[in-house]
Order: sequence, then structure tokens, then C-alpha cells
Amino acid sequence: MGSEFLLKRPVMGRFAQTCLSLCLLAGLGTSAFAANPIVTAKNRFRIPFKVDPAALQRMNAQELRLYVSSDQGSTWNMAQTISPEIGKFEYQSPGDGEFWFSVKTLDGDNQLQPNGRVFEPGLMVIVDTREPRVDLSLQEISQGKVQLSWHLHDQNLDPSTLKLEYSQPGASGWQTVSVAPRATGQTTWSVPQGGIVAVRGSVLDRAGNSGRGTVQST
Repeated sequence: MGSEFLLKRPVMGRFAQTCLSLCLLAGLGTSAFAANPIVTAKNRFRIPFKVDPAALQRMNAQELRLYVSSDQGSTWNMAQTISPEIGKFEYQSPGDGEFWFSVKTLDGDNQLQPNGRVFEPGLMVIVDTREPRVDLSLQEISQGKVQLSWHLHDQNLDPSTLKLEYSQPGASGWQTVSVAPRATGQTTWSVPQGGIVAVRGSVLDRAGNSGRGTVQST
């Protein structure tokens, strides 16, 4: 089915509340509040929820409705309707983007709780299926000295995962290029024996997508 997210937010107004926290299952990480979106490479996932059975009974709850917004809360559309005992929603995004989710309960009087015009996001998910782009440039700036420049492109980049390595005459295998992990930068080093230098780089985004790039001196 893909990823699974746990929705723990108020879904029944003053009648019943659940814990004000979010958990991301399936080993993708955790998030404490809806204000911190979960980033995933999966576009299909489950959204379990926890509610108070006694409160549902007092309300004579008929159904739970999942609403989704793809424009940061400007507009909301109903995505799914389920019976309270099912315990989870299922959602497939139409593509990459940021999706906000809110849950309402239809009570025994056919009234939505919270009020039908009020939407409070209980879960925010960023679907990102694209690999980061790693642009590398390598040039000889003086005899026996090269300069490497890099530029990483991704909306949800995790610069801390940047890894740069080089191979050159006189060096054993691939050696680490020690740099500060950031989206853009440059560094220089010496090539005492001259010859062709090769560099490879990789980085992850917060969804776990991996981007790679290579370059060599001419």
C-alpha cells in the first residue's frame, strides 16, 4: 500500500479530541506537529487516526470525512468518507506537491463537527518523487591545482547528506573532498602529479530521493 501516517488531531470539535501530535510510520521519520510537514517519496499512503469511542457513541457518529487541500488551505475538497470503526483513510496524491489533511465527523443530527466551514490541518504531507540534481564543475586554476564548484537543486534538499569524492593520479582509490555541507560551494586542492582528476558527488533530499553527478578535468 505504501507509506502509513498517523493522524492525531481534534476531529470532533468540543465533543472529543485526540492527541495533538503526528507520527510517521514505515521508518520514514517522525513529526511532532502538523506545522512540520512530513516529506515522502510515496504518493500513496494510509492515514490512521485515533478517536475516543465513548465520544463517538455520544455523538452517534455516522461517518468520518477526510478533506484535502493542495493550495495550503485556500480550498478544501472531500477525499474520502468512511465508517468510524474502519480506523484509517487511504489517499493517493495526483502528483508531487504539499497536501494538507483535515478530518470532520458527521454526527447523528447530520451536522459536521467541527463546523463545516472550519478546517484545521491535522497532517501536512509533501510528496516529492524527484531526484535532486547535482551540478559539478571542475577546472585547473593553476598548474597542479584544481577548483571544484557544486550546485545542488531540490526543493526539499538535505545538504547534510552531501558526499563528494575525487580520484587523481597518485591517490589510492576515491578520496573524500572535505567541505561544509551546503547547497552551493567551491573548494580547491593540489594535484602534485598532474593528470586527469575525476569527481563524483551525491546527495539526498528529505524524501530520501538520491541525486548523483560526476565530472572530470580536461
